[in-house]
Amino acid sequence: MDPNPLSIMPAQQFYQPKYKNGSNTAPFDARPVIHWEPDIITDKNGRATVSFYSADIPGSYSISIEGSNLDGNIGTHRSKLKVMEK
Repeated sequence: MDPNPLSIMPAQQFYQPKYKNGSNTAPFDARPVIHWEPDIITDKNGRATVSFYSADIPGSYSISIEGSNLDGNIGTHRSKLKVMEK
């Protein structure tokens, strides 16, 4: 069995701002795609931790998680993330 299954779509790299901890001096962030990470590996229980900076515009954002396992089974999950005003 191939340890690297075929991806659903080719991996892409998206811009991720470089923020300094505690810094509020970054330029305004209005990216349409907040985070894209094509190579998340889960633990034996199927869990993983992902962290990223949210957008500057308060509101409700859609989260879409899609992936596959080494057997080619695919899965998906949809959720919402609420960004509050500072």
